[in-house]
Order: sequence, then C-alpha cells, then structure tokens
Amino acid sequence: MRTKASLAIAAIVVLTGCANTSASMSEAEVQAKRVGAPLLSDSSECKGEIKKLAMPAYPVDAARKGVQGWVLMRFDLDGSGRATAVVVEGSQPAEVFDANAVSAVQRSQFVQGSSRIGCKIVITFALS
Repeated sequence: MRTKASLAIAAIVVLTGCANTSASMSEAEVQAKRVGAPLLSDSSECKGEIKKLAMPAYPVDAARKGVQGWVLMRFDLDGSGRATAVVVEGSQPAEVFDANAVSAVQRSQFVQGSSRIGCKIVITFALS
C-alpha cells in the first residue's frame, strides 16, 4: 500500500536546528517543512537517547482524505528505556494524529539508564 510506504519515510523524528538550508536538509526536515511542522533546537531533542523509534500508524480516515500534519510531544525518560509522561504540546490539524503519535513514542525504545525530563519530539505525517 502506497500510504504505508510514504509514512515510513515521512513519520520520522524531526531532529534539527533552525539554521538549515534546503541543500543540507534531511528527508525528515523536508517532510516537516512541507507540512509546516515546528523545528526543535538540539537542547530539547534527546536524540542521543533514541534507540528505536516506533513507527506510528497513519489514521485511515486522514489518509483517505489526504490530510497531512504533525504532532509535537514532550516526554520524560525514567532510565528504563521507555518514555513516560508523554504529552501533546501541539498538533496540526488538532487531534487528528495525536493518539497515534503518542502511542508511537510510548512504544519506542530509548537508551537504558538515560533519565531526562522535558524531551521533545515532532512526528510528521505526510503522503507522497
């Protein structure tokens, strides 16, 4: 199914600062820019603690309607390798992708022993 293939590329973490140009942008950054997702500073990302990011499911209804968007989440790492206290800080369109993005972060694997408060992640949902 084409939607799943597109999602595998598009629903990845946006790990970037704000000073990148188009020539140096990663696939994730291009997708984020295309759907209007916010870019995060390196200080809030916790990207070094991500072992395996679980892929979120693309909501069937949103895919059928051609809806694209993003979800910005904040979470803590308690040292067990899992995210805790996952909270949506913003999304566009509101609430369409929230549950699937939260579920993906909760299923993701992080470095054992890593304890951090206030990590942030943006997951984009884009169709090609």
